[in-house]
Amino acid sequence: MKKSVAFSVCCGLWPLFFGICLPYFSLPGGLRLVNLVWSIVEGLGLWAIDETAGLSLESRWLPLGLFAWPLIISTIMFLFGRKLARTSSRAHLVTLLALLASLIFTVSYKTANGVSFLPAYFRYFQAVW
Repeated sequence: MKKSVAFSVCCGLWPLFFGICLPYFSLPGGLRLVNLVWSIVEGLGLWAIDETAGLSLESRWLPLGLFAWPLIISTIMFLFGRKLARTSSRAHLVTLLALLASLIFTVSYKTANGVSFLPAYFRYFQAVW
């Protein structure tokens, strides 16, 4: 696999893993983590549905917030990575450092669940299921 393709795929999968999947993996000792930056970005779709049409299993807009919005974000990040792959390696480094910097805002699941005003993906997902 070319470096540019690997870089683009990494950029595209980053928000999916850290915004959606991370809270569902347990570390040793039962510790579960939430990345606030990517969970909020991914949760904005469900938040918008909740504010406009109401969030419920019967909502016809639910698949848009659960699946389409995260895929749109990942596609945008993939295309961003693809565009950056054509630039200098310094741009790769800056992007990688920015993505790594977004991981600074990772907290425990218990802490994130205690803050009720965050439009995080895991919170809306729990509300529906």
